[in-house]
Amino acid sequence: MAKLSEREEKIRTAIQLLAEETTTLDKLQKMATLVKGINPKIDKHLERSQKLIERIQKIQGGEVISLSLEGLPEKTKKQKKRKKLLLLLLGHWKDLRSEVERINDLRVSKSKAVKSAKILTTLKGPLGLITIAAAGIVAISSILNSKAVSVTIKNMGCKSIQPISSQVINIP
Repeated sequence: MAKLSEREEKIRTAIQLLAEETTTLDKLQKMATLVKGINPKIDKHLERSQKLIERIQKIQGGEVISLSLEGLPEKTKKQKKRKKLLLLLLGHWKDLRSEVERINDLRVSKSKAVKSAKILTTLKGPLGLITIAAAGIVAISSILNSKAVSVTIKNMGCKSIQPISSQVINIP
Protein backbone atom coordinates (compact mmCIF):
# COMPACT_ATOMS: atom_id res chain seq x y z
CA MET A 1 0.00 0.00 0.00
CA ALA A 2 2.86 2.40 0.85
CA LYS A 3 4.50 1.70 -2.52
CA LEU A 4 1.29 2.56 -4.35
CA SER A 5 0.97 5.97 -2.68
CA GLU A 6 4.63 6.71 -3.42
CA ARG A 7 4.07 5.84 -7.07
CA GLU A 8 0.94 7.95 -7.17
CA GLU A 9 2.89 10.89 -5.76
CA LYS A 10 5.58 10.45 -8.41
CA ILE A 11 2.97 10.27 -11.17
CA ARG A 12 1.23 13.42 -9.91
CA THR A 13 4.57 15.19 -9.70
CA ALA A 14 5.48 14.13 -13.24
CA ILE A 15 2.14 15.42 -14.56
CA GLN A 16 2.66 18.76 -12.80
CA LEU A 17 6.19 19.06 -14.21
CA LEU A 18 5.06 18.31 -17.73
CA ALA A 19 2.21 20.83 -17.52
CA GLU A 20 4.44 23.77 -16.52
CA GLU A 21 5.93 26.03 -19.18
CA THR A 22 9.10 27.21 -17.42
CA THR A 23 11.75 25.85 -15.08
CA THR A 24 11.79 27.23 -11.53
CA LEU A 25 13.30 26.22 -8.21
CA ASP A 26 9.94 24.77 -7.27
CA LYS A 27 10.01 22.67 -10.43
CA LEU A 28 13.51 21.43 -9.58
CA GLN A 29 12.32 20.39 -6.13
CA LYS A 30 9.42 18.49 -7.69
CA MET A 31 11.82 16.75 -10.05
CA ALA A 32 13.98 15.79 -7.06
CA THR A 33 10.90 14.25 -5.44
CA LEU A 34 10.25 12.34 -8.62
CA VAL A 35 13.70 10.76 -8.97
CA LYS A 36 14.57 10.41 -5.27
CA GLY A 37 15.35 6.86 -4.23
CA ILE A 38 16.01 5.55 -7.72
CA ASN A 39 19.80 5.74 -7.48
CA PRO A 40 22.05 6.71 -4.53
CA LYS A 41 24.39 8.66 -6.84
CA ILE A 42 21.48 10.75 -8.10
CA ASP A 43 20.39 11.36 -4.51
CA LYS A 44 23.89 12.66 -3.64
CA HIS A 45 23.85 15.02 -6.63
CA LEU A 46 20.37 16.24 -5.72
CA GLU A 47 21.48 16.92 -2.14
CA ARG A 48 24.52 18.85 -3.36
CA SER A 49 22.45 20.88 -5.82
CA GLN A 50 19.93 21.70 -3.07
CA LYS A 51 22.76 23.03 -0.87
CA LEU A 52 24.05 25.14 -3.77
CA ILE A 53 20.57 26.53 -4.40
CA GLU A 54 20.31 27.50 -0.70
CA ARG A 55 23.69 29.25 -0.93
CA ILE A 56 22.62 31.16 -4.04
CA GLN A 57 19.42 32.23 -2.33
CA LYS A 58 21.42 33.49 0.67
CA ILE A 59 23.72 35.45 -1.61
CA GLN A 60 20.75 36.95 -3.46
CA GLY A 61 19.17 37.81 -0.12
CA GLY A 62 22.30 39.69 0.96
CA GLU A 63 23.25 37.17 3.65
CA VAL A 64 26.89 36.93 2.53
CA ILE A 65 28.28 37.46 6.02
CA SER A 66 26.20 34.68 7.58
CA LEU A 67 27.14 32.41 4.69
CA SER A 68 30.85 33.06 5.22
CA LEU A 69 30.46 32.55 8.98
CA GLU A 70 28.87 29.16 8.37
CA GLY A 71 31.98 28.18 6.42
CA LEU A 72 34.35 28.88 9.31
CA PRO A 73 36.25 25.83 10.56
CA GLU A 74 35.20 24.06 13.76
CA LYS A 75 38.20 21.82 14.42
CA THR A 76 39.14 23.04 17.88
CA LYS A 77 37.11 24.22 20.87
CA LYS A 78 38.42 27.75 20.36
CA GLN A 79 37.26 27.77 16.73
CA LYS A 80 33.84 26.40 17.70
CA LYS A 81 33.45 29.04 20.40
CA ARG A 82 34.54 31.85 18.03
CA LYS A 83 32.11 30.68 15.34
CA LYS A 84 29.27 30.45 17.85
CA LEU A 85 29.97 33.95 19.20
CA LEU A 86 30.20 35.44 15.71
CA LEU A 87 26.88 33.87 14.69
CA LEU A 88 25.33 35.17 17.92
CA LEU A 89 26.72 38.65 17.26
CA LEU A 90 25.39 38.57 13.71
CA GLY A 91 21.94 37.56 14.94
CA HIS A 92 21.88 40.38 17.48
CA TRP A 93 23.18 42.81 14.84
CA LYS A 94 20.27 41.91 12.54
CA ASP A 95 17.86 42.36 15.46
CA LEU A 96 19.39 45.76 16.22
CA ARG A 97 19.04 46.92 12.61
CA SER A 98 15.40 45.82 12.45
CA GLU A 99 14.69 47.49 15.81
CA VAL A 100 16.28 50.75 14.63
CA GLU A 101 14.02 50.68 11.57
CA ARG A 102 10.95 49.90 13.67
CA ILE A 103 11.63 52.61 16.25
CA ASN A 104 12.48 55.11 13.52
CA ASP A 105 9.10 54.35 11.92
CA LEU A 106 7.36 54.76 15.30
CA ARG A 107 9.15 58.09 15.82
CA VAL A 108 6.94 59.73 13.22
CA SER A 109 3.79 58.66 15.11
CA LYS A 110 1.59 61.33 16.71
CA SER A 111 1.39 60.49 20.40
CA LYS A 112 4.40 59.95 22.68
CA ALA A 113 2.37 57.61 24.89
CA VAL A 114 1.49 55.41 21.92
CA LYS A 115 5.14 55.35 20.81
CA SER A 116 6.36 54.42 24.27
CA ALA A 117 3.72 51.71 24.67
CA LYS A 118 4.54 50.15 21.29
CA ILE A 119 8.25 50.21 22.04
CA LEU A 120 7.90 48.74 25.53
CA THR A 121 5.46 45.98 24.52
CA THR A 122 7.89 44.46 22.03
CA LEU A 123 11.29 44.51 23.69
CA LYS A 124 13.93 42.46 21.84
CA GLY A 125 17.13 40.88 23.01
CA PRO A 126 18.26 39.87 26.46
CA LEU A 127 16.42 42.11 28.95
CA GLY A 128 15.36 44.41 26.10
CA LEU A 129 18.91 45.65 25.55
CA ILE A 130 18.58 45.59 21.76
CA THR A 131 15.47 47.77 21.89
CA ILE A 132 17.13 50.19 24.32
CA ALA A 133 20.24 50.40 22.12
CA ALA A 134 18.07 50.95 19.04
CA ALA A 135 16.15 53.74 20.79
CA GLY A 136 19.47 55.38 21.69
CA ILE A 137 20.71 55.12 18.11
CA VAL A 138 17.50 56.65 16.75
CA ALA A 139 17.66 59.48 19.32
CA ILE A 140 21.30 60.28 18.52
CA SER A 141 20.74 60.15 14.76
CA SER A 142 17.71 62.45 15.01
CA ILE A 143 19.73 64.95 17.08
CA LEU A 144 22.59 64.85 14.57
CA ASN A 145 20.20 65.18 11.63
CA SER A 146 18.51 68.19 13.20
CA LYS A 147 21.85 70.01 13.41
CA ALA A 148 23.02 69.05 9.91
CA VAL A 149 23.11 71.55 7.07
CA SER A 150 23.62 71.02 3.38
CA VAL A 151 26.48 72.73 1.59
CA THR A 152 26.69 73.51 -2.11
CA ILE A 153 29.96 74.66 -3.60
CA LYS A 154 29.47 77.05 -6.53
CA ASN A 155 32.25 77.80 -8.99
CA MET A 156 32.19 80.37 -11.72
CA GLY A 157 31.67 78.68 -15.06
CA CYS A 158 31.44 75.14 -13.59
CA LYS A 159 28.64 72.98 -12.28
CA SER A 160 27.77 73.15 -8.60
CA ILE A 161 29.27 70.45 -6.38
CA GLN A 162 27.41 68.66 -3.59
CA PRO A 163 30.11 67.36 -1.21
CA ILE A 164 29.52 63.94 0.25
CA SER A 165 31.11 64.00 3.67
CA SER A 166 30.26 62.60 7.05
CA GLN A 167 32.86 64.74 8.82
CA VAL A 168 32.38 68.07 10.52
CA ILE A 169 33.78 70.88 8.42
CA ASN A 170 34.55 74.18 10.18
CA ILE A 171 33.64 77.06 7.91
CA PRO A 172 34.86 80.52 9.00
